[in-house]
Amino acid sequence: MHAASEVLAQARDKAPDKMSIRVALGQALFRAGRFRDAAAEFHRVTEVNPADDYAHYGLGLSLQRLGDLPGALSHIKLAWAMHPQHSDYQRVLDSVQRQLGVIDAARARRE
Repeated sequence: MHAASEVLAQARDKAPDKMSIRVALGQALFRAGRFRDAAAEFHRVTEVNPADDYAHYGLGLSLQRLGDLPGALSHIKLAWAMHPQHSDYQRVLDSVQRQLGVIDAARARRE
């Protein structure tokens, strides 16, 4: 995976405005466990195209791995709001909410 991220980083450097390369690089960096670098790539995509649900999802996953659960929650919620039928978005949203105690607190209020 390290080789893939190197090649994609070179491609990004040659075409910094090509968001599809940045998304692919973010994916490769995430898979390589380089969550801070992955978050930076996904963040750049969300700055350029705030409607990119997958970039928000990737950013949210990266922030979750970095321990920034409130940041993760906001981006995962955005991704899910844009694409609510996506089962991965819902699964990760539930996971982050559980980690933050949001789901349990909401259930306790209803009971």
